[in-house]
Amino acid sequence: MNYIPVILCTVLCSTLCLQGCGDFSCGDILKPRFSKMGKGADILTLKEKIRTYEEGVKSGSESPRKLAIAYQQLGERYLTKKMWDSAIDAMKKAIGHGRSNVIVHHALGTAYAYKARETEDAAFSEQAEYHYKKALAVSPSFVDSAYGLALLQFYVQQKREEGIRTLEELSAQRPAYYRGRFALARFYYETGNPRRSLAVYESLYASLEEAHSSPDVREYKRLCKENIDRLMEEMSAGRTQQ
Repeated sequence: MNYIPVILCTVLCSTLCLQGCGDFSCGDILKPRFSKMGKGADILTLKEKIRTYEEGVKSGSESPRKLAIAYQQLGERYLTKKMWDSAIDAMKKAIGHGRSNVIVHHALGTAYAYKARETEDAAFSEQAEYHYKKALAVSPSFVDSAYGLALLQFYVQQKREEGIRTLEELSAQRPAYYRGRFALARFYYETGNPRRSLAVYESLYASLEEAHSSPDVREYKRLCKENIDRLMEEMSAGRTQQ
């Protein structure tokens, strides 16, 4: 994957501060798939288009496909504005009009995941998991859904081992998906395995050294280096105290 989003946040851990993302505090699962979805027609324009298409569908002068696409676009706009309920409603209408593609299911997974996080309602969590897995069934190579699923499992459902396994599989299949490996290192640290976390950061840093240089790659390298230094510092201090 060529596009690597840079979303920086600080995550406080027990004795060190690991830089980077991989959790919901960064709005991380909205990226990169929805990074450009706020562009184009605005919500009011799309709503007007939908009204026109609905009338056309009823009269037989318009194809339901146009209406379904417009609902998907509206759902995307709501998603970028973090209007989860409206995004869910629009995407479900897109499905109702015959549009059941990977983006629609990924969007529903994302919206339901945030609803689950905000409300702690298990029903939303189940819906998020269903739609992420549906997106992956439609397109197994759709890495963003695997990434979103891992975050859902680890942070919302508290199924930490499952979240780790999901990212391990993703990282093995798509090592160039750097954000997955970066989050995996974070998962290892948060589950009390700093040595394994360090190994992933070091491996990722080596991969980034060989990658084509870009602002995003350079930023990932910087963050990896900071986390490597901090982990080594912590581990060295731990040995000294023993």
